[in-house]
Amino acid sequence: MLETLGIKTSFTYGAVLEVLLRKKEIYGLQELDDEEVKQVSNLLSELFKSKELESECSEMSVSSLHLPDTKGHLQPVNKLCVDDGEQLSSGQFYCLHRGIKVSQTMLEWLRIKSKTRKRLEESSNRLHFGQSEPLTTRLRNILEDYPCDSGIMKEMLQNADDAGATKVAFIQDLRDLPKDKLFDKEWAPLQGPALTVFNNKGFTARDLESIQDLGNSSKKEDPASTGQYGIGFNAVYHLTDPPSFLTKGPEVPHGETICMFFPHCRYDPGATRDKPGIQLVNLPDLRKDHPHSFLGYLESQLLGDEGTVMRLPLRTTSNSEISKNIVTNYKLSEILLEFQKEMRKCMLFLRNIREIHILEVNKAGEINTRYWVKSAISKNCEMPNRPLLGKKGNKESRKHLYDTEMEREAYKMKISDSNKKESNWYVAQQLGAETKDTAPEIVKDAFSHGNLSLLPHASVALLMNSNMTLNESDHTTSCYLPLPVSSGLPFSINGHFALTSSRRDLWNDVGDAKAAWNNWLIKEVLVPVAVHALDYCRSNTFPAGTDSAGLMTEAEYCRRVLSYYKRLPDSRDIHSQHWKNLTKWFYEYVREQQMFFFDVFIPESDKNENVTTSFAYQPSNKPCERPRNGVLEWHAFREDGCEFPVYFVHDKISHKIVNTLLRLGMKVCTGDVSWKMASADPEFTYPVLTPATSLGFLLSWDKDVIDKCKYVLGHNVKQTPFLECGNVHEVLAYVSQDQNFETSIINLPLLLTNDSVLRHFSVEKPVFVSYYCTLLPDLREQFLHQALISKIYENYKNFKDAVVVKQFTIEDLSAHLSSILDSSYTCEDAMVPVPMKVVSNIPNLDWIKNVWKFIVHDTEEKFGTKNNSGGTSVNWEKGRQYILQYLGNWALYPVSVNRLLHLIPVSKTWKALDYTSLPKDSVFRSLPVCYQYMLCDEIHSRLVIPNNLKLAATVEDPQAVLKILYEFKDAIALHVGRKGNQEHAREILGYLGQHCRKHSLCTQQISSLGVFQDVAGQFCSLTGKKLIVPKFMNLCSMKQIALNNQFVILKFTMSDNICALYSYIDEGCLTEDLDIYARFILPHIADLVVSERTIHLKHLKYLLNDLQYKNETEWTESQAQVVSVLKRTKFLEVNGSLVTADILYDPSNRVFSVMNVANVPEEWATYEWRDFLNLAGMVHTVTPEKFVEFAHMLKASDTEVKEKSKVLVTHLEENCDALRTVMTRLKEVEFLVPHTVKISALTRLLPHYKTQSGLVSYSRGYLSKFKYVLWSTASLLPVYATSGRLIKEFSVSDTAPEDKVVQHISSLCQVMKDAEDVEEDEAEVVMEAVYDYLLNCSAIYDNFKQSEVPLIHIPSHKTFVPGSFVVKNLEEEIVPYLYQGPSRYGKYFSAFRALGMEQRAGVDTYAQVLKRVHQASQQQELHPEETKCMIVALKGLLRHELHIKNLSVEVLYLPTRNGRLFKSSAIFVADNQELMKATEGKLDEPLFVGFAALGIPENNSDFVKRLPTDLRPKFLSEVVQEELMSDGEQVSTPVFVQLKEVLDSHSFTTAVLRVINHMKVRDAVGLCQTEKQEIVAKINQISVKQLKEVRVTQRLHGDEIGVKRKPYHIQESNTGSDHTFTLYLSQYIPGDIIPTVLTQMFKMLLDIKDTDLLWHLSCICNCFMKPHDIHRCLDSIGIKDYGDLNSSFELYKTDLGSYLEERFLYLLDNKFGQFHEGEIVCMKKYLCEDGRETDEDDIYIIVEVLHLESKSALCKMMDIYEISVGGEEGCHALVKAHQLYRFVRKSTGPVVAVMQSDEEISSHPEEEFSEEELHQRIRQEVIQIWQVNDDRERRHLLRRLMFQWHPDKNPHRIELCTRLVQYLQSLVGQLERGETISTSITTVYWASWNIWWCSL
Repeated sequence: MLETLGIKTSFTYGAVLEVLLRKKEIYGLQELDDEEVKQVSNLLSELFKSKELESECSEMSVSSLHLPDTKGHLQPVNKLCVDDGEQLSSGQFYCLHRGIKVSQTMLEWLRIKSKTRKRLEESSNRLHFGQSEPLTTRLRNILEDYPCDSGIMKEMLQNADDAGATKVAFIQDLRDLPKDKLFDKEWAPLQGPALTVFNNKGFTARDLESIQDLGNSSKKEDPASTGQYGIGFNAVYHLTDPPSFLTKGPEVPHGETICMFFPHCRYDPGATRDKPGIQLVNLPDLRKDHPHSFLGYLESQLLGDEGTVMRLPLRTTSNSEISKNIVTNYKLSEILLEFQKEMRKCMLFLRNIREIHILEVNKAGEINTRYWVKSAISKNCEMPNRPLLGKKGNKESRKHLYDTEMEREAYKMKISDSNKKESNWYVAQQLGAETKDTAPEIVKDAFSHGNLSLLPHASVALLMNSNMTLNESDHTTSCYLPLPVSSGLPFSINGHFALTSSRRDLWNDVGDAKAAWNNWLIKEVLVPVAVHALDYCRSNTFPAGTDSAGLMTEAEYCRRVLSYYKRLPDSRDIHSQHWKNLTKWFYEYVREQQMFFFDVFIPESDKNENVTTSFAYQPSNKPCERPRNGVLEWHAFREDGCEFPVYFVHDKISHKIVNTLLRLGMKVCTGDVSWKMASADPEFTYPVLTPATSLGFLLSWDKDVIDKCKYVLGHNVKQTPFLECGNVHEVLAYVSQDQNFETSIINLPLLLTNDSVLRHFSVEKPVFVSYYCTLLPDLREQFLHQALISKIYENYKNFKDAVVVKQFTIEDLSAHLSSILDSSYTCEDAMVPVPMKVVSNIPNLDWIKNVWKFIVHDTEEKFGTKNNSGGTSVNWEKGRQYILQYLGNWALYPVSVNRLLHLIPVSKTWKALDYTSLPKDSVFRSLPVCYQYMLCDEIHSRLVIPNNLKLAATVEDPQAVLKILYEFKDAIALHVGRKGNQEHAREILGYLGQHCRKHSLCTQQISSLGVFQDVAGQFCSLTGKKLIVPKFMNLCSMKQIALNNQFVILKFTMSDNICALYSYIDEGCLTEDLDIYARFILPHIADLVVSERTIHLKHLKYLLNDLQYKNETEWTESQAQVVSVLKRTKFLEVNGSLVTADILYDPSNRVFSVMNVANVPEEWATYEWRDFLNLAGMVHTVTPEKFVEFAHMLKASDTEVKEKSKVLVTHLEENCDALRTVMTRLKEVEFLVPHTVKISALTRLLPHYKTQSGLVSYSRGYLSKFKYVLWSTASLLPVYATSGRLIKEFSVSDTAPEDKVVQHISSLCQVMKDAEDVEEDEAEVVMEAVYDYLLNCSAIYDNFKQSEVPLIHIPSHKTFVPGSFVVKNLEEEIVPYLYQGPSRYGKYFSAFRALGMEQRAGVDTYAQVLKRVHQASQQQELHPEETKCMIVALKGLLRHELHIKNLSVEVLYLPTRNGRLFKSSAIFVADNQELMKATEGKLDEPLFVGFAALGIPENNSDFVKRLPTDLRPKFLSEVVQEELMSDGEQVSTPVFVQLKEVLDSHSFTTAVLRVINHMKVRDAVGLCQTEKQEIVAKINQISVKQLKEVRVTQRLHGDEIGVKRKPYHIQESNTGSDHTFTLYLSQYIPGDIIPTVLTQMFKMLLDIKDTDLLWHLSCICNCFMKPHDIHRCLDSIGIKDYGDLNSSFELYKTDLGSYLEERFLYLLDNKFGQFHEGEIVCMKKYLCEDGRETDEDDIYIIVEVLHLESKSALCKMMDIYEISVGGEEGCHALVKAHQLYRFVRKSTGPVVAVMQSDEEISSHPEEEFSEEELHQRIRQEVIQIWQVNDDRERRHLLRRLMFQWHPDKNPHRIELCTRLVQYLQSLVGQLERGETISTSITTVYWASWNIWWCSL
């Protein structure tokens, strides 16, 4: 009854809101009493409840509400607050009346805040951050490029310097501050330890705006600001999440303010994603009310009248979205300590800051200083600040900053710190380039477009002195602050460089404006200022002047010049190309500007020692040497007017040569500046001091040039600049190295004769050349000075050819001997004694030596020839005969007889034994043989008479000596056997050992010598025996073994030569203990008793003990050999037999232990023997193959299988690298115990998936996190086997297989739906896991949706249903066909929607319900429950009557009169009662029951008309056929005549065509010729007749049901191919319905469904009485004109710029090719618009190729063509070849292009290529495409290449093209992963190509 009366069960939201709103109208400013307040409170509660119930109304605004304040006055809710009890010092507040009962949720809904919060908001402004992505994401991205280190402090320092601060302090605040009086209790976590940063400059309004813009700093527009790179303040987020600062100053808005930033929107309840920051003003009052919030800013200690304090509370949790790094006090201390080390460097180039402090506030609040650094300069340097055009806002001036007028100045800076360390620096700065207009064009363009706004400013700092040790790292690279990169330069540099986004390094992308700016700044600004700074350093180091001479000692010169050269840049210490370029440009500038940079020090004398070096400034350290003075001159690289430049010492040249040339006037720089210049610019050739340059200078002695050679001829050499003879030799030797020396000898002033007089070489007076000029002492002036002889001999041919010298030969000596020696020297048996003392008479000992030197020399010259190896081979036999021929009778050969010197004839030398090469106490001196007298060449440390002459047996010929020893072996054996001669035996053995191998001495002869001593001390020979020579071991116990094996054990000797002899005699001779073990002891260890065996094994263990700490590669050969033998030796007693160690397994190995294979005997199973047994071969490590074997051994039936599996997994994880070779096999082995789900009820119904073995492998297992979505269809990997490393190693997928997930979930839901014993809480746990998975895996939604899987759990009904059965907001459930979305799973509604759940029930929803009812009824009569559900569904359908026309279901079921549901399209609706009665009993089809019968107030016909056409039931009036009874009497009225004429007129036909064409043109299609012809033909098939009376017979299914009179009748007939329409008009038809009749006929004739077209046609029909108005009417409604000519051209359309019709699209070819001039091609429409390709359907424009503009060096697809796109003015454009498409008509055979390039004509058709050749072609095209830099262009090229080979484009070879596409995708995948692909044909593994293809 209440419902009938319209009384509602509850108040609606709108009704309650209206009552509350009227309260203000009623009471106005009146005070409400308590009762009214209570009523308002109740209404407010009711409003809040109804908001929760009526979601559609919940969005209505409550901002217009008025609620009572504490005085009962109604106030707007936005003015109200809640009294929180705080006593505030200021502010007026309207507090909510205490009678209003509201919860916290209601307060949030009403947006009413507490009084404290309200006052805080009134004292604040919200701050935003300029970004389009989430703020925390943006900050996190910034921090990824910027490390957490001391760079954070540098950014603060930079900001302070830009602001103009002079003092900065970093304070580590360790306090935990009070939390009572805060702005908000949410801010309490911010009161902990923090970093506080202070500077003495306040913020400006612009600063406050700038700090809010992430990466978009206003400093980017300020060329004088160092903080132009967008990092700055954001770096603090490494340390904190909510930074804040308090700033004071004259430019600070309100005088002082606090700004706080909350990117996470935490801590501040008012923070939003759009405005996450807050700015506080009115600080005096806030200080009173919230004093604890101000304690962290240290105002009283730091702030004065101006300054800024930034507080950064340290991040204490890892739940930050910005950074997961927790910052502890220790971490902060480390960062500050790191920054402390760089503070001194930071001071160098800061413009304003002069003090930096690091302070600490301890927990007691005391401030302590940790460290400070200060700087002071000699004068103020404001140059960088003067031309700050950017701050003045002059954009035009900023465009030409690179052409700023050049200014340069310098100053001295002193830097000191709290550790009393000081350093003094010379700083030079330059603004602008020296030469105007030198900037690259790309830089100019960047400035003009505002992309660059940097100052051309650079500076250099040179360290002058310091009281501390500095290294290379102290020379910084700065952009006003040090960068974390080292330049390698010996000075600090600074410039306004373009940097990377993280400010870590210079911008280095090649080819862009930033890189060009950096190069230009370095070359044009930094290099000049560096050169001038170094020039100052030079003048400061050498105060005598820049180009004047100065006298100083060499030591002083060296000290100063070394200091100077250390400051010159050296590219060898530099790795970055930027600074290598700087060094190159530096020296270029020095040379071009003729800077006096090159030192020439001219020493007045030479050093005593003859040192060769490339540097001259190395003073002698000999204390006795007298200091050497010299003159220092400075020169430019090449001075104007001089003949010779400065030469540099490159190769190692004698000091004397350089000094002599310097004294002769040659400009030689001996420093390493040449090396620095050479390394800086390898292409630059600097003048080097070479023989050629020196020779040219010497030859200038008689020329007229300024800087010619200073020379003095005809004087003793000591009176010339050469000072001594040796210098002449040195210089001559040096210049003779020149290849042109031979042509320059004549007139060379380097001739020194043996009388020490200096001359020049002359053809007229040649001189003798001989080393033995002293043999004829009276001819000194005829001989070249002996100091020059060696060099003349080296170039003798040159001198001889120049005819300036002549040879002194042996014949000359022979001819003059008779004048020196008497006849006694020619006797056959002569033995002439020679006095041993030094005498002046000839012959004497020295003269004899020189004679034999000359003899040997002459013999070598005469009989020596060059051999293949480049040496000289002397025919000593001929030489000996030559000597005997001329000197055989002369007593010139020295021998020793009774230790006295005698000369014997040269022909008798065979009697002598030469032992002169041995020491005086050599054993050979005591042997009974004759000896040659030793003539030694002390200079060359050799014998004067060579043994090669074979004049005597020499010890240099061991074979000859051995023959003598062998000949006298018996006598020698007796000799050494005598007491006291044992050492002689050792010396003989040592001699033989020294030469045995080199001279291949006969071992048989050596072994036969009885000079070998055994261990018993007896001498013996070794004939027929082998040797054993133990070094340390006592082999007494092995004596019998040695004897049995024919060995002799000799005493060990320390002599290497004797040991070498032993080895030479017997290679098996071993002297090391390990060798003896390997050779003798171990092979015979079984013959030893147990005790001896144990002793030897323990000793061997001791010897091998250190091998456990070495790699096998570090073992010695002996160690490796003994270990090898040990592994083969059976020494372990097991079960009574000796066995090798390799059958044992190490019991300490956990794997062996758990696998039960450890088998070491108990006595050996101790830690003492483990390493030894390991060496012996005991298996102590699990090999990869063994591990695989163990893995295969695991069985599920084993009770210990899980423990074994865990041990194996642990070993696997710890030894991944060692097991990598078997990883692929291990991946397939099932050795893991599967993870199981612990819900027995479910696993009983749906058992776990099990493999055949019961275990699982990595290849077939999945992560346990998927347990609830996979347990029945796949094995789950156990948790112990899924560490991060193993997951990565085995490539375990982090996703579950979709097919298995779908299968499992489908089975699970069906089981749970049918099960009765599954607890609801268990079901909810499982389903939440399933839904969580679905949230992250949307790809499988369609599988569930299409299969109608009952996936959604309805707890209230304890059932599961498909997603299509669920609606989130449902008016009424229709169980079991439609359910309300379960609120229990509200957070998964997004997944439910993807599964088919609808937000609200719509027409399709209820149509589906009707379908389900139909399916449930099984096409039977509906029972009452089904009927109820059907009616509810119909009502729901009708509730959305406006949307019924949008029904998208294929079938709609409606109730019929037989109680069943039928398809709506198959039933009839009675729209005419007469027809219904007429058809009653005659209609077999079902008839709609009607809404009235169902109690639903709805009109049947209206409902049917609203349905889509394909779902509409048929009206009875539509199925009843009408036939004209007879033609009747024909008549003709004027109306009929006019109508017939109009229909037959051309104008009417054209009008119809015009309308239809207009509608098609609107759709960008137009009317084609074929369509036109069809329409004209249909119009011509219309005929009109007029009858006196029109009568029709009505029929249903052929049966007549009645007769009816009508005003008209349209009869359609089909006769063969003719389809005609005849219009019959009654004589009495009203004229006003004729247009409607005509319109209806044309609708039938042309099958028109477009209402606009039908309306336009009705306009034509309305003019049938005025045909001349037809086209005028069409003009008035905007119908475009249409003519026959236009239609004709549509067939042959080539208009440039027009769209290509769809019928031609299949002819466009995707292959890349070349185009000829005049060719008609197509390009995509987007290229004519904004140039961006979209995902819309392809639209192509017709264009013409004009010509090839340019060819690409990369590939033909990048060639550029000029095209025409048509238009009256002929619009042209330049496009690339890949943007054009050629028309290619394809046949059923191979695809052939219409136009082929030469390259294509010469190639085979693609079908003739093998698949391998096609791979190669695709690979080459992909490589070419990948070289395209533009990403969008590259993707377009790949898309075209993909379409070219796509199977859909090649239906005649689908399988091949499928493989080619997969191959193409694999190549692209490799390139996207950063891998390289070669041009060769190789096998490529395909990976994830489907994903890549989808991305395209």
